[in-house]
Amino acid sequence: MLEVIIPIVVLLLAGAGYLIRQIYIEPVKRFRLIKEDIAGALEYYANVYSNPIVINPELEFPENYSQASASIRKLGTELKACIQELPDNKLVRFVFGLPSHELIREASKNLIGISNGMSCNSDNMVFRLIDMNHKRRDEIREFLRIKP
Repeated sequence: MLEVIIPIVVLLLAGAGYLIRQIYIEPVKRFRLIKEDIAGALEYYANVYSNPIVINPELEFPENYSQASASIRKLGTELKACIQELPDNKLVRFVFGLPSHELIREASKNLIGISNGMSCNSDNMVFRLIDMNHKRRDEIREFLRIKP
């Protein structure tokens, strides 16, 4: 009888472990990787989003601005997409140190806002965009618990 029970118990425990890994561990791992990429991008592209340019229709948009904008926008959409798999249970958030889905959504919006705020149509808006981009960056760090 014991020869039958032990394999069944082992099989049930293995199945439970697999489910826990797929439902909790893998989504948290993905979120943390995206968060790490966001932290890196906020530092790497700080010189771009801190210096928005005035668009001149006669000149081509600088490549480094295009690249920074696209990269930060992609991270914003990836962050928002990871909400689909990430559990929003208070206990799970506490155990893994995760922000709420609402804070993740706000951080995603701020990333896209920074992406949009790298250029403007007039000189009058440049300083306003700098302030807005820095405010967004600070909120992203706060919402995702990224150390400056």
